[in-house]
Order: sequence, then C-alpha cells, then structure tokens
Amino acid sequence: MRDYMARSLTIECRGFKVEAELLDQERPNTCEAIWRALPFEGKAEVWKEEVYFEIPVKIPRENPTPRTRAGDVSYWPEGQGFCIFFGRSQPITPVNTFAQIKSRVDNFRHVRPGDRIIVRKV
Repeated sequence: MRDYMARSLTIECRGFKVEAELLDQERPNTCEAIWRALPFEGKAEVWKEEVYFEIPVKIPRENPTPRTRAGDVSYWPEGQGFCIFFGRSQPITPVNTFAQIKSRVDNFRHVRPGDRIIVRKV
C-alpha cells in the first residue's frame, strides 16, 4: 500500500508567497478540479477579512460549509471564486474549503483590490 502524499499549492501576491496543503480527504472533487486547472492567476478583490478572485473552474457544492477559519482556502460555487480567509469574516453562502494555509496568513491583510495573485502547484 502506498503512503498518502499531501499535495500543496503556492499563493503569491505583493511580494510574499504562502503554501497551502490540499484537503484531498475532505473534498476530493474540488481539490482535483483546482489541481488540474493550475496554474492560474487573478486580480484580488477584498471583502472584510477575505481575499478572493474568479477562477476558470466551475465546481458544484461538495460538502459545503458556512463557517471558515483564518487560513482556509475555499471555492465559492456561486461565483467561481477562489477565496482566502485571513481573519474572522465568514462566507456569504457556504463554500467548499479545500486547502489550509499553515503560516503567514496575516500577509493577506496587505492585499489591495486589483493586486495580482498567482496560484501554482508545489
């Protein structure tokens, strides 16, 4: 039997880069769809303590949750949104949380609307 190897992606913006580990066990279909679409980029939007942008992937709800924590990376089915939660704000409707940023989540407090965000496989 093969050991499970966690997949990760990097998120780069405003001169910083963070790594997020995919939650393949919790939302495998969302993780696979995002993974296959990488790399991609977008222009940041900011809502309270969340950075988000539209991505070229349409994924249905998969075990959606109305609650998030700082460091959660989620897909918002209603807007094809790639969402990075860095504080206490919550999604307007349930999201597919598919990855977790382990460190330096506070860097996203410096992101401004229109900033370029690049997401790649590790």
